[in-house]
Amino acid sequence: MTQRKVKYLPHIDEVQKLANQIRAEADPTRLEAQLRKMLSLYDTLNYAIPASKTPMSRARITEGRALYKTSDLYYPPKRYAKAGRLNDDGSPVLYLSFQPRTALAEVHTAKGQHVQLSGFEVREGRPIQVAVVGEFYNLDKGGYTLLPTDARNRVARALQNKKQEPLRSMIYMDAFLAEILQDPIARDEGYLRSRIVARLLREKLPNVDGFHYPSVVRHGSPNLANFPHAADTKLKLSATAHGLVEEVYEYGLYRIRLNKRGHIFPPGAGMVLLREIDELL
Repeated sequence: MTQRKVKYLPHIDEVQKLANQIRAEADPTRLEAQLRKMLSLYDTLNYAIPASKTPMSRARITEGRALYKTSDLYYPPKRYAKAGRLNDDGSPVLYLSFQPRTALAEVHTAKGQHVQLSGFEVREGRPIQVAVVGEFYNLDKGGYTLLPTDARNRVARALQNKKQEPLRSMIYMDAFLAEILQDPIARDEGYLRSRIVARLLREKLPNVDGFHYPSVVRHGSPNLANFPHAADTKLKLSATAHGLVEEVYEYGLYRIRLNKRGHIFPPGAGMVLLREIDELL
């Protein structure tokens, strides 16, 4: 994880005033200028996710037929990419979840639907550098964080800063920006604020491969938004399975009757070889 030293942080009263202006602003141009001002002061954390044999997941609701093309399992083509929480129209990202059940919750999986769940792994020797927002606040407030141990320790040391005025301002900005990215009703305004924040963070950190952020629909479970270049060069599709959702339970639990499971075949062909199965997930 890398950090940039902030030379100056305004008093928390100034930060709060700017935050309230952002909350009240509806004009996209003025809103972007205000968010740009805050992000010029904010020290964005970023760290590397190394190769792992534990895949991250993406779920897609299907029309009852399994998806065979790998292009259907990765991010959508630009012409089909709709505005999302962290992407603009025509600017696709590959949204993944660290837990399969979170991926199912993210697409609002319902009983009676068919779903395809795919796993992606980070390639050996090609770590993904990701930006993350809200972890100063999480650790300060509740003592928990989505970060791995090394990054967590660095945040904890930063929170031991005895100069309370800049520390308060930093935690406030961290919490406020995380609030924007996690807003449960952001869809109602076309994800305007979260998309602007994501775009400005990409400008600020051109070398990051994506965003590490908490799920809005499943509290405490992390997601990863991967930019296309990272999805193409640093991730690999490792498995996929298709099935019928037989039941959806409270607490994010599902019963799915799998009917197909597969792997990439042949390598580089852009197709998945699926075999018939009858398994419960």
